[in-house]
This record gives sequence, C-alpha cells and structure tokens, in this order.
Amino acid sequence: MLAIFNDSQSRVRTMALIHEQLYRSFDVGAINLKTYVHYLVQFLERTYHSYNNSVEFCIEVEEFDLSVDLAVPCGLIINELVSNALKYSQGNENICKIALTIFRTFSDKSQIHLVVSDNGLGISDVKIIDNPATLGLQLVQMLTVQLGGNIRIHCGKETKYGGTEISIDFVGN
Repeated sequence: MLAIFNDSQSRVRTMALIHEQLYRSFDVGAINLKTYVHYLVQFLERTYHSYNNSVEFCIEVEEFDLSVDLAVPCGLIINELVSNALKYSQGNENICKIALTIFRTFSDKSQIHLVVSDNGLGISDVKIIDNPATLGLQLVQMLTVQLGGNIRIHCGKETKYGGTEISIDFVGN
C-alpha cells in the first residue's frame, strides 16, 4: 500500500512542481525545463530513498523553456521513468545509476529528445510498451501519444548503464 501511495503522491507532486515553477516565472505560459527537472528528481530521490542504498544521478538537461501544455505530460513521463528506475534498478554493489538527458536536436530546435537510462536488470520484453501491464508504463505510452512523440526501449549492452533505456522524441514549442 505504501508503494501505491508513494506513486500517487509523486504524480500529484509532479504537477504541483509545475505550478510552483509557473508562479516563480516571468512567463506564466512556460517553465524552465532544467530547473523543473532538478526539483523533480530531488523530490523523487527523497520519496523513493528506501528502495536503494545509494543512487548516482547523471542529469544533463539543456536550458530552455517549455510551454505548460508540454511541461505537464513531459513531467509526468519523467516522474514515471525515474520512479521506476529508483524502484527497480540495482546494479553492482547496490548502487543505482540513473541518467536523465533532455535536449533539442541540432537540426530542428523544436524536436526534443528525452532519455532515461538505468543499470537495472532491464525490461524482459521491449515490446511491452505496445501493451504495457503497469499503470506507470501505460501513462508513459499515453502521454507520449499526447505529445505526438515516439518511444523506444533498449535493454542490456546497447544502453548507457547496461540496464533499461527509454527514449522519447517529441516536438516542443
């Protein structure tokens, strides 16, 4: 029950953080994605700290503003992917490694690339995104569609840390 409560709490907090960022912003229609992501990851680390002995984050987020219409689904996707990594990623010596990268592509600055990688065992079936069994992955799939994006899952040696890597591309503002 505690895990279900934590998951629900983190989803609500993800949306509340967006509103906090809007109140601090000069532009009420957009938030600074880099600042928002750092606050969100700190919150998630505190929420799920009991799942892992040690967590190493590698966060590389390009500095740009994102409209609220895109920030809410993007934030919820990040919440789900980082939460799953914190809960299920256990690498060598009980160190959970998570990389979160968000950048705009060089050729088309409106194209946004989001990647979350971890050092866990990996998803046993990368086709799971076509018919996800968990609410979290169902949300990721639906929110990616809402963003008009594409999602890809890679596992094992082809990923940054040898676990699961989920990439999502979508058009920004």
